[in-house]
Amino acid sequence: MSTSFPAADTTTLVQHAYAAGQDILRVRSQETKKQLGQFLTPPPLARYMARRVVQPKKEVHILDPAVGSGVLLCAAIEQIIARGYTETLHVTGYDVDAPLAACARSALEQVQQRAQERGIKMQYTVKTADFILDQVPNNKPSLFDDAPPCISPCV
Repeated sequence: MSTSFPAADTTTLVQHAYAAGQDILRVRSQETKKQLGQFLTPPPLARYMARRVVQPKKEVHILDPAVGSGVLLCAAIEQIIARGYTETLHVTGYDVDAPLAACARSALEQVQQRAQERGIKMQYTVKTADFILDQVPNNKPSLFDDAPPCISPCV
């Protein structure tokens, strides 16, 4: 599924990322969305959060471990562009849902064009994977596998 984003400013892209994500999730049951934690950040909340977090630096790295359709990343980059806070921007997003991850990629492609128009170098990656499992070597979450067995109870 390919999502087409408008050739518009970043404000429109935040709204469009939200609407595109809602279109994808609309056909899913509430139970499925709940199990996968699929709740998109509404644009006003995303912008509120972005205004409070974005700080001026020459080089900025942003990680969104549950990117969804890219609303929060678009809002953060919108603030960076508006304030001229950085020269280089590295963005990484993860989502277990392939259609939502594709939606985020489309949104970030458009936001990247806006950033470049303002002289900001931007690179982005969106992985269709579980962020936590992707960070564990060999995708083996084995927190206690190597722990010694309990020898005696506390007295």
